[in-house]
Amino acid sequence: MQTIEKFVIEKLADKKLISSLFTVLKVGFFFLLCSGIYSQLEKYGTAEWYTYFSTLETTYLFFSVAILFALMILNWGLESLKWHILINKIQKHNFLTSIKAIFASVSFGFNTPNRVGEFGGRLLFVKRENIFKAIGLSFIGSFFQLFVTLVLGSTSLLIYLQVNDNSMISNNLVIASLIITAVISLIILISWKKWFPLRKQKRFKELISVVFSWKPRLYFNIFILSLFRYLVYTGQFILLLHIFGIEVANWKKGITVSTMYLFQSISPSISLIDMGIRQNLAYYLFEPFSTNLMGITLATFTIWLINLAIPAIIGYGIILKTKLFENEV
Repeated sequence: MQTIEKFVIEKLADKKLISSLFTVLKVGFFFLLCSGIYSQLEKYGTAEWYTYFSTLETTYLFFSVAILFALMILNWGLESLKWHILINKIQKHNFLTSIKAIFASVSFGFNTPNRVGEFGGRLLFVKRENIFKAIGLSFIGSFFQLFVTLVLGSTSLLIYLQVNDNSMISNNLVIASLIITAVISLIILISWKKWFPLRKQKRFKELISVVFSWKPRLYFNIFILSLFRYLVYTGQFILLLHIFGIEVANWKKGITVSTMYLFQSISPSISLIDMGIRQNLAYYLFEPFSTNLMGITLATFTIWLINLAIPAIIGYGIILKTKLFENEV
């Protein structure tokens, strides 16, 4: 392990090599991003989406779009604020740099399972000597966002099962939840046994110390921001369901969307190509409440476009203008 660590550190110190690899990465990202977004736009109701919006009154359409984009900015602004608070514990970051880091991370995560690659975008703006600490800080932010999703999603799932009279759907959801929980537990167990020897490594200890070395107030602040952000993008989805004519009580929309986010968070997927998964999951969960499949499709597609695809494009623009090691001049 020491040899591997030494090799990685030596390669990180080779600026010419890293810059060349980064250029190749930029080109690869460009083709992945363009091809992925185009395929999703072509496949999932783009024509119907355009047709539906063209029938709306201009004032209502403008107001709706303005609110949706304002919520998107608020959503990623809150995530930027979380990162700004965390990263300033180890190095000075202005808020604009934190925003750039978050949008770059969306672009990185867009191409990886469950957006695990998001931390890569954040590390572009971190000094090399702080990389391992930054990974630990990124874990704190991601953990609390996942924690909020799991707690509120699980609560919503229980309510959903109570109000849903379709026993087949209820049973299937319970079985699916048990299977996913068992698989995740097995993965954690295997991973823990595999990586447990790393506990003696200096870098691993450094990573752990970063995660657990802060005052409770910091964790509380990150939790509150994560909760607020969750409410923002859940409210965004509920608004879209209303716009696209899903006539269901808002509280039922809320518990269904939260249940949907729960299953999305614990199911392996890639944002670049997971519209089909999102769409089928939305169909399945809204089936007891609405038969408006087109409205569900359009709402699911629009939330993906506004909250992931567009930020990923913005992030790619930031990556193009970013030079490695520019923060060390």
